[in-house]
Amino acid sequence: MNSSNKLTRGFTLFEVLMVLVIIGIISVTGSGYYTNIVKDLDLSVVAENIIFDLKAAQAKAMTGESGERWGVCFRNPSSGSDVYEIVSPASTCTESGSSTVKTTVYLQGATVFEVPAAGTTVSVVFNKITGATQSAVDQTIRIVLNNQPRTITITPIGRIY
Repeated sequence: MNSSNKLTRGFTLFEVLMVLVIIGIISVTGSGYYTNIVKDLDLSVVAENIIFDLKAAQAKAMTGESGERWGVCFRNPSSGSDVYEIVSPASTCTESGSSTVKTTVYLQGATVFEVPAAGTTVSVVFNKITGATQSAVDQTIRIVLNNQPRTITITPIGRIY
């Protein structure tokens, strides 16, 4: 058998190393992208939950559940976890004893309120039947996760987005 007729099979060491380098570059690039996607998703989930709870309180006010107005109190304490509460009968959240807290929700993970500012409260109160708010101007709630903000707006006529 002639050695020149012999077939060589397999990959050279250089080819294997080049494939490993390419896989490494793709992995590093992809993991950074994936991390950002997960952070965006976490922020979107929190925002959608807040919007859902606002719409639920509005629906309860419009249907006249308990015969009262319903609202949501967003609290950003100077210390401790940021929280919002679904309340009825709703008035301003700063009046102690004027509302009964039906549900309390703590913001998930590292998500915090930017609006309301630290040590303040924002009250969103929905009127019976119309679902409009008691505010004459748009109300905003701003949440932040890892320096990425998301704003939720409630208009005087009750539109939530």
